[in-house]
Amino acid sequence: MNDFAIPLNLSVAEEQLKNSKIDSILYIDDNKENDLIQFINKAQQQGFNCLDLSKRNIKEFPSQLLGFTSLQYLYLEGNQLTQLSDDIFIRLSNLKWLDLRNNKLTSIPSRGLAKHQALQYLLLSGNHLRTLPCELGKIKQLTALNLDGNPLGHPPCYII
Repeated sequence: MNDFAIPLNLSVAEEQLKNSKIDSILYIDDNKENDLIQFINKAQQQGFNCLDLSKRNIKEFPSQLLGFTSLQYLYLEGNQLTQLSDDIFIRLSNLKWLDLRNNKLTSIPSRGLAKHQALQYLLLSGNHLRTLPCELGKIKQLTALNLDGNPLGHPPCYII
C-alpha cells in the first residue's frame, strides 16, 4: 500500500500544484472596473497567456484585452456581455481558446475571423445568437464550436 501524508497546513490543491508547471497565479477579488483594468494590465506585463474573467458581471468587453497579444486562453463565461470588440479576432491573433458561454451576445464579429490562425475552441452556448458569420466556417483549425442554448435557426451548411 502506498500511504502518504499531507501536512496539516497544506491543502490537497496546494499539494497538487507543487508538482505542476504553473509559474504564477494572479487573483482578482473585486468586480470594480479599475481593479479589472489593473488586473488585465498586470497579467499582460507579467507575460500571462491565460486569463480567467469568468463570472465577474462584466457588461462591456474590456478594451485593454485588445493589447494583450500574447493571450491564448480567454475565459469570459458567465458575464453580461452583449457584444464583443469588432477587432477581437484581429488583435488577439494568438487566441486558441475563447469561452463566451452564458453571456448576452447577439452576434459574433466577422472581422478577421476567417484569417485567424490559432483559434481551436469557441464556446458560445447560452447566449442570444440568432445567426453566425459565414467566416466561422473558414477557420481551418477550429476543432470545437459550442452553440447550445442559442436561438439559432438551422446553421448554414457552409459553417457545419
